[in-house]
Amino acid sequence: MTGGLFTWSNNQEDPILEKLDRILVSKDWEEMFPTVMVKRLPREISDHNPLILSSGLQKPKTPIQFKFELSWLHNPDFLEAVERIWSKPCNTRTSLDKIQQKLKLIKQYFKGWGFSLQGDLRKQRKLISEKLSNLESLEDMGDLSDGQVREKMQLTKESLQLLDQEETYWINRCHEQWLLKGDNNTKYFHSIANGRKRKNNVLFS
Repeated sequence: MTGGLFTWSNNQEDPILEKLDRILVSKDWEEMFPTVMVKRLPREISDHNPLILSSGLQKPKTPIQFKFELSWLHNPDFLEAVERIWSKPCNTRTSLDKIQQKLKLIKQYFKGWGFSLQGDLRKQRKLISEKLSNLESLEDMGDLSDGQVREKMQLTKESLQLLDQEETYWINRCHEQWLLKGDNNTKYFHSIANGRKRKNNVLFS
């Protein structure tokens, strides 16, 4: 396991640290994935560290598709950008052509904007995760200073805010209209979205 020594903490000022969590695999499975790695992720919403098992295989890249995300509505720049694009003059013959042209411009803009936004969020989460991992590695070796404890609490708060945005993203992806608010159970929404994707695939025998 990389990323630290322990997998559980009681999250107190004078913490108790233990290695309670492990991943078990068979020898045959390990031979199928010789580059397998186990990495300890920082504790963000639990007293246990998540463990991620990577097979070492590269995921194929998929083309960017435009999809409106509900999480954009929480971004302070979203409405301003829509108003700016919609106010641009269009040289079209009919009102319908004008609306279609404006919608096309909005789609083109937000396709790249949304991709960049997701990239920025991933970078923020990665940076926060790295800082938390460093602090937890220092905690593994001994007590943290008061300043480091406060920094850890602030990073955890920021991480929870980003997780809330991610949850909104996956709620929109799963198209479950009956559930208005979740409880950070992103795995559930991820599974629903993957299930819909499998149902929509056309299989050829």
